[in-house]
Amino acid sequence: MANEPESMILPLLREMRGEIREQFGQVHERLENVEKRLDKLESGQKTIR
Repeated sequence: MANEPESMILPLLREMRGEIREQFGQVHERLENVEKRLDKLESGQKTIR
């Protein structure tokens, strides 16, 4: 009975949730890096003007 599809759903959902959470963290990190780079560009433009 442990191999019934119903008993596999919750563990699979937990695994998927963990993977999504990890990927979200990576995307969040990359977005922060992009925002920092944009801030540097904007501050550079302000000093030129």
